[in-house]
Amino acid sequence: GKVTAARRPLHGTDHVARWMLGVLAKPELQGMAWESASINGEEGVLFTLGGQPVGALSYDIADGCLQNLRFQVNPDKLGGLQPR
Repeated sequence: GKVTAARRPLHGTDHVARWMLGVLAKPELQGMAWESASINGEEGVLFTLGGQPVGALSYDIADGCLQNLRFQVNPDKLGGLQPR
């Protein structure tokens, strides 16, 4: 692949939290910013580094709880995304 990503879906808050903290601790991501964005017509978060998109997060909320997180880090699929 072009970038590192989780190879399989992660399940459970503990696994997801540990994975996210590990990703955010990477030195090459220091200075990363995040902004609200529309991801496939839904609320989401766009992560940028040096003004360039490096990741997108979309999510589902049900009964006031976060149910699903979807991360996209493939640069070929991030080109059309812009912060709000």
